[in-house]
Amino acid sequence: MKKMFVSFMAAWAVFTVFAAENVIYDFKPDFAKLPDKEQSKEVFVEKAPAFRLDSANVPGKGPWANHVGRSFYLFNKQAQTQRGKVITAMMKVRRLSGTVPFKAGIRVFDQNGKVIGNRNLEVSPAADGKWYDAIISCLIPDQDGISNINISIGFFHSGTVPNVFVIDNLKFVTGGTDSGLKAIPADSLGWAQAKNREKLALVSGGQPLFSIVVAEKPDPIAFYAAKELQEHIRLATGKMIEIRRGGEVKSPAIWIGDTVLSRKYGVNPALMGPDSWCVVRVGNDIIISGGDAPHVSEKAILSRSNVPLGTLFATYEFLECIFDIRWFWPGSFGTVVPKAENISIGRLFETGTPAYTCRSHFYELTLDKDIPRDELYKWHRRIRSGGSDDSPIGMHSFRDWHLKYADKPYLFALQGDGKRKVNNESGVHLCLTNPEVVERSAQDVIDYFKKFPNTKFQPVMPGDSNELYFCCCENCRKTVTPERGRDGLHSNAVWAYVNAVAAKVAQACPGKFIKCCAYADYRRPPDFPLMPNIAVTLCIGPVPQGSLLCKTEWHKVIDEWRVTGATLYIWEYWCSSRYKRGTWGAPALFARQLKELYMLDRGLVRGRAIELADIDFDGNDLRSWSDWILDMPALYIAGKLMWNPSLDVEDELQRYYHDFFGPAENQMREFHDILEEAWLHSFWQGEDKVLVWDHETIWKKTYPPEMIDRLIKLLRDAVRKTEGREPYAWRTKKMLEYYSHVERNSLLYRGAGKKPQRNTEIELPKSSTPAIIDGKIARDEWIDAVRLSDFVDSLGVAKIESKTEFFLKQNGIMLYIAAISPSPAAHKILNFANPAWGARDALLWNVESVELLFAGKDGERRQFIVAPDNKIFDARWLLQKGQPDINDAAKWNPDGVKFATSRNGNNWEMEIAIPLDVLNFCTLNGKQQIHANFARNHYYKTDPNAGGFKWEQSLWLSTGGGFDKVERYGTLTLK
Repeated sequence: MKKMFVSFMAAWAVFTVFAAENVIYDFKPDFAKLPDKEQSKEVFVEKAPAFRLDSANVPGKGPWANHVGRSFYLFNKQAQTQRGKVITAMMKVRRLSGTVPFKAGIRVFDQNGKVIGNRNLEVSPAADGKWYDAIISCLIPDQDGISNINISIGFFHSGTVPNVFVIDNLKFVTGGTDSGLKAIPADSLGWAQAKNREKLALVSGGQPLFSIVVAEKPDPIAFYAAKELQEHIRLATGKMIEIRRGGEVKSPAIWIGDTVLSRKYGVNPALMGPDSWCVVRVGNDIIISGGDAPHVSEKAILSRSNVPLGTLFATYEFLECIFDIRWFWPGSFGTVVPKAENISIGRLFETGTPAYTCRSHFYELTLDKDIPRDELYKWHRRIRSGGSDDSPIGMHSFRDWHLKYADKPYLFALQGDGKRKVNNESGVHLCLTNPEVVERSAQDVIDYFKKFPNTKFQPVMPGDSNELYFCCCENCRKTVTPERGRDGLHSNAVWAYVNAVAAKVAQACPGKFIKCCAYADYRRPPDFPLMPNIAVTLCIGPVPQGSLLCKTEWHKVIDEWRVTGATLYIWEYWCSSRYKRGTWGAPALFARQLKELYMLDRGLVRGRAIELADIDFDGNDLRSWSDWILDMPALYIAGKLMWNPSLDVEDELQRYYHDFFGPAENQMREFHDILEEAWLHSFWQGEDKVLVWDHETIWKKTYPPEMIDRLIKLLRDAVRKTEGREPYAWRTKKMLEYYSHVERNSLLYRGAGKKPQRNTEIELPKSSTPAIIDGKIARDEWIDAVRLSDFVDSLGVAKIESKTEFFLKQNGIMLYIAAISPSPAAHKILNFANPAWGARDALLWNVESVELLFAGKDGERRQFIVAPDNKIFDARWLLQKGQPDINDAAKWNPDGVKFATSRNGNNWEMEIAIPLDVLNFCTLNGKQQIHANFARNHYYKTDPNAGGFKWEQSLWLSTGGGFDKVERYGTLTLK
């Protein structure tokens, strides 16, 4: 008899060769009496018709809505004569299509319709065009009153693929063996691969010897994985292998995803954990399978979506392990595919589960014209980006509340000016102690989960700059904890609110999670435990570094949060190293340092997200991955470590230098080693122990001019070494293209910080000409004012394209200041403040604005930022060490200040009158003096389709850094 494929669910089966059959009843002639749709006149063993079971005939209703089948009977006397005997049903079975198991069962009924004996069989024959023998035996009870014996044949239809079986030569015969013990046939991968003692050749003389097999109708993940395997084998051998869809397959073959072979061994995707995977040799075949989401589209595969893709990731494991393929950079030039001449394997049984259930990035797409978007998505999947945890990373929420609840201002945060913040400036900010806010927040989340039942996480998190916009009502003020420092100032308020919402969601939607970041003024944990359905994203600020200082901070954050009971994730800010003015284009290379950092949180956090830089070397806000080569190979290594924390990083880097850069291996190894060692020693502290990362620590200490010169020389040597040798030449030229921007910025900042050669002392005579504060500068009103122009870059390095003029005068009571802010014609779009923002204390330094900066005798600073249309931010900064409190500073709203703006297209003007007694002047030699500086923030686009705005910051006097460097301010002397 032919071997029968039996699933793990098979109840029992007896396989016996009958020397001489004693036929009780042959059902073959009865097949001709069946309805035409159940007759198989084309497929049969010797004579038509056979019996056809087709899912096209599924009933579609009732308790057996998905069952297709029929029973064949022995009645009354014919049945009664079999009492006390073993009766065997024999048949031939052939699968035409589908994957569901075939079921058969002998049933014995008494006169009352009660089952008094039964035996069952479940088999899964392959759709390979072969007939399989199915045999089932049953001992008939030795008792009177047997009504009938029947053999029931059928299956339960599922899925979209048609399921069709043909049965022939069905008969009852006497004989066989019935035992009370039921043998369950089983197959073991471990047992099967242990027998692989001979080498299995996959490629010989450059010729692939195997086929690629998927199911008849494969799911998108399996089919995409098969295409990836097919394409990379073509790159390795020059030969295109056909992808077979089921049917008869000759070994060796690679079976991908949900196939007959993976089901036989119980490693089909439905039985595996999300993103887990296996690559196993069984005889002369290989199974590649993993835990997948069953109905994911190819569009979702090539996206940033977190969906289980175990089968796809298993395919990449196979290509890396067996064919030594690597994807060091995105795009075709970023792939290393060694030529495959002769490849054989012995035993192969590899399995795995990723270390993190979330492995995601922000700003993961670059605008580099050489890297198409689909190639970027492919690359992120190839380094195992994604995850099985839906979208667990926290994010600011309730962005539409200012519109939905505009008629309920009491829900929103009370501001220092006595008004409620009913707008979305820096996001929505609520009165967190208001019970109605908790109720409505919870209901919003519950409604969302009911609308989208397949989602698992939903954010509940304040808007950005919570410290500035935190509610000032009496109840919210009681929750403030200044003794816990700036990182814990509002922790109790925010996490009590999140806890309350989570409790209500837990009751209505079990198994669903609230997500929120531990961020800014609520980065530290609260004084109380958190609900278990809260997912916390720990926002760890410094860019990764292997130093003890970084590890201590990293571990401190994790240790504080691990006792709260929440599920933890990590947000890494790789963008921080080149986010601010003066840091643009600064490299940070730490590929070797990641493993020891990730080791610290292994088993403590479930996933991580990496925010990549979106501001390029020239300060353009691209809203996409900028200067992407500066993150290589660190991001590649991070992706591999998040998948496998035991990765041999040094081995992977040596492959990178040798395989990727070929003849320039030595130059590229030295280049990367210099950069990584420099980054390891890049943390600089001031006297107050605050870490400093600015243009001076970057371009003069971490990467001094002589180091940059050495690095660029190495790159130019690499380009010469690889000339005419692709793909190495393209790679080294690409490196030089991006690092030439680093060289440019190094050259710019070598002279940064020098004091300007200009008059820094200004006398303001007392004026008798009144100024009307209407935002429209009348020349006759300002004819006796002191004019300041020719503003310079704040760091003293960049060319300023916008022209700004300030006018100053005083009358002994008020200081009057006007500013004319035209925009160059090429600056087509400016970033003006949102009209919906409040008139006072918005984040105006992020939009088109001018700034007035004053420092008095006690070191305190006064700041006014004025922006169109009639918006002001005023703050008093106290003399203190460490990071000042912006919330306290912004509460200063001095009386008597008048201001106005006017705008004509992209050109605008400003006038302001400030009482002198609020400026904290000092008296020196009988004269009133104050340190002052004036600035313009100019945000523009020359291309309307650009992602974000470019920031040009110009000052009357360059400070060579932040505005806190008051020693570089000028002096205003009032006469």
